[in-house]
Amino acid sequence: MFITSFCSFVRLYSIFLFIFIFHMTSTKNLLSKRGKNNLLTKENLKILNNQKEDQNLISVKRIPYDEVFVQSKIFRMAAAAYGSVDNFIYCLQTLTGSYDVFFDIQIPCLTNETCTGFMALSLEDKALILSFGTSKYAYKQLLNDSGESVFNKRRRSPLGFGSGMVSDDLFSIFYQMQLAGITQKTFEMIQFFDGYDLWITGHSIGGAIASIAAAKIASANVIDAKQIKLVTFGQPRVGNKAWAAAMENAVGNF
Repeated sequence: MFITSFCSFVRLYSIFLFIFIFHMTSTKNLLSKRGKNNLLTKENLKILNNQKEDQNLISVKRIPYDEVFVQSKIFRMAAAAYGSVDNFIYCLQTLTGSYDVFFDIQIPCLTNETCTGFMALSLEDKALILSFGTSKYAYKQLLNDSGESVFNKRRRSPLGFGSGMVSDDLFSIFYQMQLAGITQKTFEMIQFFDGYDLWITGHSIGGAIASIAAAKIASANVIDAKQIKLVTFGQPRVGNKAWAAAMENAVGNF
């Protein structure tokens, strides 16, 4: 009986030892392959080090998701920002209700691309709408340079709150739009239509610009943060952990 039990123990121990050795060997080979593929080269260590500050999770506000609102209104408003002012108006006409475009902007951005935006008004919804978009291939430029733009080419947020870092490329696009008057016009509309909500949206790079615009407007204290609704689609990363925390505190609904 003792011999049988001992043999069973030896058999189980041998199996365990084999699995352990196989696991360690596989891990070693994987690390070796990573080295051969230059995944941990000195050039990438800087990016990895910059990511360390973002490793800790932050709390996320739980905002109720309104699918009807997103599908019937905000999604089409994000799509409307692509193209000319005629496209803005055409897309808004497909929505239920009446929308008037008060301000539109088109500026050169990145390399040979165009970034767009418009402000519209809905008397029925008692809302101001701010939407941002880009030309067709602008996102590919950012995608090709995403690691450099987000992790290395960063600047301290000048938006009046927090100490976060944001992508220099993305903020530069927003800054050009600000120089063209998009935020000043928004402030004027907010004051004129007191009590109206502000919906801010955008797709891809337009979504990133929308988030920076929302932070800028919220930090100016010209509107109650609870009246701001920020909804973006396919938005690339804008900033680091501190920026995300500041956004969470500054913008009411996003």
